[in-house]
Amino acid sequence: MKVIITEGQEERFAEKIRHYQMQTEKGTIIKKSPGYGVGKQMGDTIYIHKSAEDIIPIDVLENGKDYLPYNFHYEIIKYNKKNGNISFIDSPDWNIAPEPIVGDIILVKGDNTLKFIKQKSPPQIYHHKWLFVRDDYEGFDVEKSKERSKKWLSIPDIEYNKIGYKNYWDNNILPLLENDTTDIDYTDIDPAEIEKANKSSRSSGAVGPNAVTPRAVLQYIETVGGKDPTILDFGAGKDAKHTYALRDMGLNVTAHDFHSNLRDDHHDTTALEKKYDIVFASNVLNVQGSENMFRKTITDVLSTLKDSGVFIANFPASPRYHFQTAIEAKEILKDYFDINIIYGTDTSKTSSPVWIMSKLKSQTKDYWG
Repeated sequence: MKVIITEGQEERFAEKIRHYQMQTEKGTIIKKSPGYGVGKQMGDTIYIHKSAEDIIPIDVLENGKDYLPYNFHYEIIKYNKKNGNISFIDSPDWNIAPEPIVGDIILVKGDNTLKFIKQKSPPQIYHHKWLFVRDDYEGFDVEKSKERSKKWLSIPDIEYNKIGYKNYWDNNILPLLENDTTDIDYTDIDPAEIEKANKSSRSSGAVGPNAVTPRAVLQYIETVGGKDPTILDFGAGKDAKHTYALRDMGLNVTAHDFHSNLRDDHHDTTALEKKYDIVFASNVLNVQGSENMFRKTITDVLSTLKDSGVFIANFPASPRYHFQTAIEAKEILKDYFDINIIYGTDTSKTSSPVWIMSKLKSQTKDYWG
């Protein structure tokens, strides 16, 4: 029996397809690699996040890693199964930017020759970053990333040959995304996590020079020297007690906090728009309610820290919200910093260390110089 589909039925059917399949204005379907189940597939080439690198043949992956320089940080892998080329790609804002930057690249060719490709200027960016990860990835909100894709794909007359560059994207596409922004915020963090962290603020007990983290700051200044370093008290608490105590000693300290702890008479609301020689966080890392919140906090710290600066933070025994050991927290910090211990240890379940950290080379502007 021949089935006749009317024009109206055909349009409704097409609308259902569009609803279930994300696609460009020209009809190109946006989906994860059907062969791998994850990644952005382009012919014989697959782009994936490092969290899914297990889809790469183990011999190819390990051989490629053997060529990486010490401290080279990568987020993305590009693999061509036809010629065996594998690229390790840095993307310094991967978890926080809706369209993250394509950073420096190390390409290991199938014949084991090596090529370094410096980040372009202006930089290129990735779109549809949810394609690169599995749906259970926790570094960013995968569903929110998908919605972001749907939103900008609905913009008419996009010049797809240009959107891969950040300057074109920022000038021509972002203004059309109403009520959206690439600014880093806490909209994807559970408000209960934020409020719980805020309530951990204290204004009595060991504060100022008597507290372990500010004491480490003073020790660092005394050891290194330098004239009038700029200091950020990150997560200063509702009364910014550490800030005032250090200011009384003649130091140039800015206080930062957020949400319900923010007080105009204590905190600088533009604190995160500046750069500092020293950023310290006293009793902050331990009260992050999730890995997502922890990484968001670290990203804010990185944005304020000079390339030559240091981040000093403690991880006290109590309270501990998400990470129950210093070892767990340190594993995340190692994605961003070179770490040394000032006080204590960080190897046992009960360790309460104070760390001093400097940016990984891959997080600095002069990387590969």
